[in-house]
This record gives sequence, structure tokens and C-alpha cells, in this order.
Amino acid sequence: MVILQELFDRPILESADLDPGIDENHGSLVFRVRTSTEEVVARSFRLNQLTGPFWGNLHNLFGINPMSAAEVAPIHTLLQSTGSILVPKLLRVGNAADREWIVVELMQGHPISDFSHLSDQGLVDFGRSLGRIHSQSFDWLGNPSGSVRFSPTAFSERLVQLFQTSLDRYPDDPRLSEWIAPMSAAAAQLPPPDAGVLIMPDISPYQFLQDKGQLVAMVDIDAYAVGPRELDFINLEYWFDQRSADLFCQGYGEILPLPQLHTVRAVYRYLCRILTIRTDIDYVERWMSWPELFF
Repeated sequence: MVILQELFDRPILESADLDPGIDENHGSLVFRVRTSTEEVVARSFRLNQLTGPFWGNLHNLFGINPMSAAEVAPIHTLLQSTGSILVPKLLRVGNAADREWIVVELMQGHPISDFSHLSDQGLVDFGRSLGRIHSQSFDWLGNPSGSVRFSPTAFSERLVQLFQTSLDRYPDDPRLSEWIAPMSAAAAQLPPPDAGVLIMPDISPYQFLQDKGQLVAMVDIDAYAVGPRELDFINLEYWFDQRSADLFCQGYGEILPLPQLHTVRAVYRYLCRILTIRTDIDYVERWMSWPELFF
């Protein structure tokens, strides 16, 4: 592909679009590229600005900026230092077609669409891996690069501000707007998170590769933030069945105590809803009453 050639010293022999085509939350252009000396993946943020329910709200809440390679690069470094699920090694950054690109190693494995397809051991190991990621804690929340940092005591206020301004993003969803006042009041009463950890606000099966029932790589990490670990668990309730949750908790509990979710579940569920974590679950009432898998 002509626009990618600027990123490579050798002629491109083959390129393939790896866009999973899930929904608008998937913000990256992703290509597998082969030259005579390497086979790698080139990624660039596809949008021209950080707007919309997912990227706009996530930027306002945590300050993440996947449009900047300098902001994305530390995510790779921090995740690799946890010794958990493999993430692609960052090889270089560059500019092509007026975009910033990162070039990373090509990871081996197969796409997965449902965590229930993992083996029992694969789910236990997934729990251990997330526990190791959460073991690296910070006394601040914000952007993994550190360019935006704020105290955990400010998190509830930022949630309230986000909820109050989110109405403009959902003019055709009156059901969602009816929850703004009670959720804002509940968010204002939340205790501050104990610490910030690396979290994936869009965690889903589509961010991973698997092989023989085991997760072998995490490949879509642009949305990582430093936030409360409880948010990862709240998100996973929308992707797990009870078997998956139980086995995951078995592994996680070997690394860290399980978080207590009852005080934050409603507010964090509402946050995930306005982030449009999943677009296939209609109506906010159904979202908020989703089965509770972690206790």
C-alpha cells in the first residue's frame, strides 16, 4: 500500500487490512505488512478528533489521546513490564499520509469472539494475567503516559461532570438521560479508588488472540487508562457467563484479593453504558439490570 511505504525502508511485498469491523469504538487503522526483511503490523488512529460517546468521553475522563504515538507508546512499555499476557513490541513510530503510525511486531494467535470459548485453564490464566496487570499500582489516575494525572479523590467529581455533559451526546435516547440525575448523585457519594491501575475501558474478546483455548496476546490496547480496577470487572460482567467469571476469579484471586463491587456497580455500569462499551444491548434498563457475576 502506497501510504504505508513511507514507514518502511524496503518495498512492501504484501499488506492486509486487519480491521475487525466491530463498531465505531474500534478507532484504529490496522494493517499486516510484509517486506523482504520483516512482517509486522502498522497501526494508526483512524479518527481526526477525539469525539463521540466512547473516545470523546474517555478522553474527557482520563485524558487518553490515541491520536499521538507518544501517548500510546508508554502503554506497550507498562504492559510488557507486568509479565502478563503478551503485547506487541513497539518497533518504531513514523508519519505517513498526514497520520502518526506505530509499527509493532506481528503476534501469533487466532481471533476470539467469546471468552466462553477459552478452556478452563485459559480462563484461570486470564484471571492471573489481569491480576498481574492490576498489581502495578499508581497513586494517581489518568493517562498511562502521565501527561494527564489527577488524584483518586477527584474521580467522583470527574464522573459527575462527565454524566452531566453526556446528555448532548445522546439526544435521541431519553431513557438514558433519565438516569443522569440519580447516577450523578450516586457518583458524588462514591469513595475514591484505593489506587490507579492499568485498565482497559473497552475490554472485550476482540482485543485478544487465542490458541488452543488460551489467550496468547493482547493486540488492541489504544484505550488503556490508569483508573480503578473495579471498572475492568464491571466491563467483564457484560462479556462473561458464570463459568467464565468463576474460573477467572479463581486465577485473579491467586494474585490479588477480588475487589468489592457493590458500592460502585451501578455508577460504573452507567459509565460503561454512556461509553457504549457494547452496542448490542438495547435500553439502559436492560443494561443496568444485567446479571451480576462477581460478588
